[in-house]
Amino acid sequence: ASVHFQDQVEAAELLADRYQTIQNNVVRKNLATNFRSNSEIIEFNNAFFRLITDKIAGDLPFVKQVYDEQFVQKLPNNTQKNGSVEIILKSREKNGKNYEEQTKDEVLRIIEDALNKGFALKDIAILFRKKSKAIQIATLLKEKGFSIISVDSLVISADEKVNFLVSMLKVIANPENNLAKSEALYLFYKTILKIIPTQEQNEAIRKAVYSKNASLNNFLGLFAEKGYFIDYSYLQSLSLYEMTEELLRIFRILQEHPTRLEFIFKFLDWVIEFERQKKHHLDDFINEWNKKKHSIAVDIPADSDAITITTIHKSKGLEYPVVILPFADWGTKADYRNSIWVDSDDFDLPISKQQKPS
Repeated sequence: ASVHFQDQVEAAELLADRYQTIQNNVVRKNLATNFRSNSEIIEFNNAFFRLITDKIAGDLPFVKQVYDEQFVQKLPNNTQKNGSVEIILKSREKNGKNYEEQTKDEVLRIIEDALNKGFALKDIAILFRKKSKAIQIATLLKEKGFSIISVDSLVISADEKVNFLVSMLKVIANPENNLAKSEALYLFYKTILKIIPTQEQNEAIRKAVYSKNASLNNFLGLFAEKGYFIDYSYLQSLSLYEMTEELLRIFRILQEHPTRLEFIFKFLDWVIEFERQKKHHLDDFINEWNKKKHSIAVDIPADSDAITITTIHKSKGLEYPVVILPFADWGTKADYRNSIWVDSDDFDLPISKQQKPS
């Protein structure tokens, strides 16, 4: 333990030296020229934020600190001049439709207009600040028959075959994990057998997992009844990656369930990366999965023609020919409902200013 502690101290000191070296050589540079957007977009941004600072900066002093003279974007010489910006204001109630219904109608209109102008579905992105609103629009577009891709749908933990593999790994790690066993059996029926368990089958699952006489053999027996035979002792003897490959072989996932295999391959890549870090214990893997499962995602397929639905935060660094921002009605005050305020008087925090919510 003392050796491990010394390693941590040396690593921290090395990191501090590197930060100091970077700090000594940092040169501040304002990248004012916008090479991504068309001239109309850049000109609109400059005019809009100039208006904001002129009209409301007196009521909101922080605005001038953010949108100062360095915030103005410059146009490169070869900027294209075929862009446009449209701001649509909606009342709370109009023609019997509330604000949300009007907004949904407007989103559909803008999409149809973009398609009529020659844009493809993959050229369109709809950005949201809150996931609840994104779900509303995603549901609407699905109902209207549009193909969509959301960032959340690309996370591999959203794939049921991946979740089935993970639940099986949890059982191998701990055969007393009844929650993992019941999840594995349910996903087995749904993803491998392609059926929703009947009441009778659900009762068989319950007995195999939760009855007084339940055992690992009862659990494995339900798979054997359907022609999937698992040598539990052999699985335990394998490395994590070999274990995962063996599960893929036993359940014939690559051969008989070839849809969305990019999620399986991404999961396998992540397993390999985990083992490269010289981590081999299955419990460590499960803990790591629980921490990172919502951030491991496949790339958007290059040939997919679908509307992208994502959050403003996750869209940073990306670009789309057509961007729609519905429900842009948030205020200027932070929402602290999901936050806990901690008095920092007794702490040295690495920030220059601390401001308490009003």
